[in-house]
Amino acid sequence: MSRALDVLGERWSPLILRDLLIGTTRFNDLARGLPGLSRSLLAKRLRQFERAGLIDKVGSDDLRRYWIVIESGVPSVCDADSGYQVDVTISSDVESLYQVWLGRIPRSHAMCTGRAEFAGRTALTRRIPSVLQLSLVARYSDPAARAS
Repeated sequence: MSRALDVLGERWSPLILRDLLIGTTRFNDLARGLPGLSRSLLAKRLRQFERAGLIDKVGSDDLRRYWIVIESGVPSVCDADSGYQVDVTISSDVESLYQVWLGRIPRSHAMCTGRAEFAGRTALTRRIPSVLQLSLVARYSDPAARAS
C-alpha cells in the first residue's frame, strides 16, 4: 500500500492515469488534456509510472495516416479518412517528409533512397511534386538541397 501511494499519491498522478485509462496515448494529447500541468512534470510522472511498471513506453515508429484531398486544385491535409477513393499512397517516415518539405533533401533523393515511396497509377504519381510543394522557408535553406 505504501509503494502504491508513493507512485499514485503524487500531485497530478490520478488525473494522468485517468487520461491514460480512457485511451490517451500521445504525450501532446495528455499535455493538452491537463491544462496547468507543466510538460516537465508530466514527463517526470510518466517516467515514474514506467519505472513502477504501470505503463510501457512505446516507440515512436507507430503508423500514422494522413490524407491529402485536392479540391479545385487546392490540397488539404486531413487526419481522418475523407471517404474519397485513394489514388496515390505515400509511404514515408514523418522526418523524411519534413526534410523534403523544408527543401533540405530533394524529393528525388528521398525517392531513390527509399525514404519516400509513391504507389498508384503512374500518371498520378508523376504529379506528386506539384502536390508536395516546398515550404515557404525552403528558399532559405541550402540551395544544393533544394534541387530535385
